[in-house]
Amino acid sequence: MATNTNVRLKNVLKSFDAIKKHGKLTMLVGGTASPSEGHVQGLCASGGYYILTNSQNDNKKPGYFQVFNKNEDNPSEEQTHVRTVSTEVSDRGHAGGCQEIGSYLVVGIETCKTFEDGGVWLYSIDDLKDHGPRKLRNLVKGSKGCGGAGITEFRRDGKSHWLLAAMDNGDLDFYVSNGKPLEHPECEFSRSFNARMHGEDSSSSTVSLITESEGDIYLVGFVWHETTSEDRAVVYKVDHNSGSIERVRNTHLFTEHGTIKLNTGVHFRYGAGLNLRDEKRFNLYATQRRFLTDESRFAINTFFGE
Repeated sequence: MATNTNVRLKNVLKSFDAIKKHGKLTMLVGGTASPSEGHVQGLCASGGYYILTNSQNDNKKPGYFQVFNKNEDNPSEEQTHVRTVSTEVSDRGHAGGCQEIGSYLVVGIETCKTFEDGGVWLYSIDDLKDHGPRKLRNLVKGSKGCGGAGITEFRRDGKSHWLLAAMDNGDLDFYVSNGKPLEHPECEFSRSFNARMHGEDSSSSTVSLITESEGDIYLVGFVWHETTSEDRAVVYKVDHNSGSIERVRNTHLFTEHGTIKLNTGVHFRYGAGLNLRDEKRFNLYATQRRFLTDESRFAINTFFGE
């Protein structure tokens, strides 16, 4: 049965502080090397599958998804390729950061090379065993870039609404839905406010949103400092009523690089995301840059929440 919301954590900061500092290495096998200079941009870990978003360097060629099996009970086991699927957004080749929301996936997509004319698209991931992700519709569209997107559900006046974050190099536009269910064709988003991540966090590859059981909303950003090669996860508290965000955590995490090292190894700069496991735990993820033409193995790190 399709769902349109994620689990709510009891205490986001407590759960975040419990995440292990060292990533656990998993290898994906059988994937497709990009025919151009594009690379992996986002990651979603949904049920028994990993979903990677991949960019192209030609707007005439849409970005694409790669789907792999996922068995986190045995993360050292190689995970096999299931399918490759087009984003079906033909005029924007730069498919970016994404976040799962129940049976759906939001993806930030923008033009390649110029990184503008970005927006957020909604996909169904209801039955990855047989198909998908399947494009449903465009949720928001603007004149600037959108390298990543996050989404969460919250309650207002007894009704579910969705808060959407569209990110462009640390600049965040927040949108609120009109009260229709997310999957409804008449569910529309209106721009609520703009906020800027801390200067040190502007290189965040994407963002994800989490709602606590008491209703507070948090944003997680995935940052790689190229000069020091440090990977950092940052947490902001989001107040959509006052239109503000407050930085409350900045934590150094340590990646294991897998098949390749240096700047193209596993970092938050590339595929990054989170998975809400239950009301007390969530995982963070990072990937290497892209599949190599002479090697189909691809490294993912999981930072497990305990």
